[in-house]
Amino acid sequence: MPSSPNAHGASPKRFLLIQRDNIGDLVLSTPFIRALRARYPGARIDALVNSYNAPVLDRNPHVNSIYTYTKWKHRPEGRTLPQHLQESWRLLRALRKADYDVAVLLNRGFMRHALRLAIVSGAREIAGFVNGHGLLERGVTLPVAIAPIEHQHIVQRAAALLRVIDPAQPDEDMPPCELFADPALRERLTRELTAAGILPRPLVVAVQVSARKLDQRWPAERFVELIHALHAKVHCAVLLFWSPGSDTNPFHPGDDAKAQAILDRCRGLPVHGVHATTLGETVAGFSLTRLMICSDGGAMHVAAGLQLPIVGMFGATVLDLWHPWKTRYIALRPPSLDVADVPVADTLDAACRLLAGA
Repeated sequence: MPSSPNAHGASPKRFLLIQRDNIGDLVLSTPFIRALRARYPGARIDALVNSYNAPVLDRNPHVNSIYTYTKWKHRPEGRTLPQHLQESWRLLRALRKADYDVAVLLNRGFMRHALRLAIVSGAREIAGFVNGHGLLERGVTLPVAIAPIEHQHIVQRAAALLRVIDPAQPDEDMPPCELFADPALRERLTRELTAAGILPRPLVVAVQVSARKLDQRWPAERFVELIHALHAKVHCAVLLFWSPGSDTNPFHPGDDAKAQAILDRCRGLPVHGVHATTLGETVAGFSLTRLMICSDGGAMHVAAGLQLPIVGMFGATVLDLWHPWKTRYIALRPPSLDVADVPVADTLDAACRLLAGA
């Protein structure tokens, strides 16, 4: 499909996509990236992301280059402020040298920090959401009012950005999310699971036990009960995933203790703990399974990016905005809006229904 001119003149040739939020947010931006590439097959499409979410775009065929910056709170141990500022300056120089036609702010709404990055990049046009903040939003030259579409799913909202970049094109259905597992990591994990007796089994289920928000955490004893019930019902193996680290870490609390408690109480069953310390390892592990069971969060959207069926446990999250995009899923949300109150029986039933459909 040839590219079309936008409202401001010639067809854009160089795009800079800015997404500085969490892993799940960047996964939910991948449908936009694929749709943009379909509209502008010959354009240069680069992404500016942070060091935390950057692996989401590894091997993505629709992105030419990825610029990664490190937020101050995520800086490596020992990095000084002058070093941090020097790195930021080098990045901004590279962005300005690239001479972008359009910067696209792929946030769920207006965010001034992302706009600041777009402005200093020197892009001729900036497309993004606005919500009536007046002077703060003046830098958004291709604005999309968020109020009329704030009820739409996060992926659907991004379709409005496509329209403002290229009003001549008809509306389109947004494609699925997509991630691409590292073949080398996948092969390494396959060998590990074969040695552990997990593979080659016909049915392997992923269970992710961590959740960032308190109202989305399912207790360890529920996971233990579920794994035993799943094995008895469908004779599956289970790959257990969690956020690595100690729960006492104030910056990045982990669930090593919770995962170990679950593994200890599932001895004798085909259950293997995948100590994934990188997002790439997590994606590779998920890709070897046929179903995901988890709470709402980044892991859920990663699973959706691999088109896995998902049993998702939800707390107070607005389901219409954040449900798994274009993959089969069953959402479980108790009246209390606390995931801890989701019954094991409901989770087991949802898993069996999705497996039967598969």
